[in-house]
Amino acid sequence: MNLHYDMIVIGSGPAGKRAAIQAAKIGKKVLLVEKNEIVGGVTVHTGTIPSKTLRETVLFLSGWRQRGIYGRSYKVKDNITADDLKQRLDSTLSQEIEIIQHQLMRNGVDIHYGHARFNDEHSISVEDHGGSVSVESEPGQTTFTLVLPESNAGPREATPSTPQERGELPAGE
Repeated sequence: MNLHYDMIVIGSGPAGKRAAIQAAKIGKKVLLVEKNEIVGGVTVHTGTIPSKTLRETVLFLSGWRQRGIYGRSYKVKDNITADDLKQRLDSTLSQEIEIIQHQLMRNGVDIHYGHARFNDEHSISVEDHGGSVSVESEPGQTTFTLVLPESNAGPREATPSTPQERGELPAGE
C-alpha cells in the first residue's frame, strides 16, 4: 500500500505540531511521525507542562497565593501527598494531549507512530511495531510516498488518550 504526502513532520512537540497543522491549513497532505505512542513531545510528557503543573499545584494546595487575602494560616489542604500531585498532573496532561490530538485530527494530519530516521536526502525509514516502513521521494519531486507492507495498518488518526475516551472508566470518574 502506498500513501502520498506533501510533507513529513518528525515529532509532535510544539514545533512539529505547528508545522504539521500550518501545512495542512494551506492544503498540503501531511504525515506526522511520532516515536511515542501518544502525541505531545517532551514539552507535554517530561518538560515544561509537568514541571509547571506540579509547581502550581503545590502553590495552590498550600494556599500560598491566597494568604494575602485570607491570612497566613490559610491552606487549601493541610497535608499535600504525592497522590494529590499525581492526580492533578494526570488530569492536566490528559487535557493537553486531547487538545493536540483534536487539533491534528481537525486539520486532517495523519499520524504514524514509530521511530523515524533519514536514510538519505530522498528517504526516511520508520521503525514501528510492525517492522520498518519507508517514506520516499523521487529526486526532483516534492511529494513523498509512504510505502507500507500489506500487514501494516498504516497511519492512524489521533486516538483517544484518556481512560474515559477509551471507554475504560465511566465519564464521572
